Amino acid sequence: MSNTDTEVQAETVETVAAESAALSPAQKLIKTWDDKSRVIVKSGATLEPLQALIAELTTRSVAVADWTDESLGWADPSYLLVKSDNDEIRLAALPNKQTVLADAVAGDYLYNIYLAKGALALKKGEDVVAAMFRSASGFLTGFDKDAFKFQVDQWLKLLKEKGAALNAKKLAEALSSTAHAKTLYGKVPQSFWEAILGNMIKKAEKAGYNAALLIHWQQTRDEATVEIPEFKWTLDELEHVGEETAVAAA
Repeated sequence: MSNTDTEVQAETVETVAAESAALSPAQKLIKTWDDKSRVIVKSGATLEPLQALIAELTTRSVAVADWTDESLGWADPSYLLVKSDNDEIRLAALPNKQTVLADAVAGDYLYNIYLAKGALALKKGEDVVAAMFRSASGFLTGFDKDAFKFQVDQWLKLLKEKGAALNAKKLAEALSSTAHAKTLYGKVPQSFWEAILGNMIKKAEKAGYNAALLIHWQQTRDEATVEIPEFKWTLDELEHVGEETAVAAA
């Protein structure tokens, strides 16, 4: 791609952003409808933009099937305006979040989805870290690891010069868990890891990275636990390790 093409694209993005910023809430909602044939107005939001959109559809001779009368008189509902598969425009009211979560059937349904999301998050490779499971929403929102990755080599080099040969995974474990740091590096004071973490956050924010993961480590590292495996071998068993292999080879 040439510099000219890049400049044209940049100007186009800036123009679209400026035009979007100049639109009123009603105009933005109308644009959303024109782009997606679906709008969602959450409970608590002002209804004027939705009313303006419906008025605009009326001027276009587009009929709207109003299903809001089918609601049970919920307080502060959310509204959905959707173009159906048979091209009918439907407006419906749904209960607010508090009402939904208080409903036993809806609550169970949503919790099952939540658990399924957790299982999917666990299945991921390097994009998932243990810290995501230390809060109810951690694995849902996820964490941007770039704030750690962009500077980790600098810290590993410095630590190696100081006599501590770590890799990125071990450093992340020590920074995210006080218990882990104590288990692996008992002689190193926690203030050392806390200082590294604090400086990492500053460097990430200064460089424009999202430091949410590092901040999460900082806030929860004392709560994180580490499981130490229990060795069940006896000394007598250790003395005979390898004998079966030797006999088979003979």
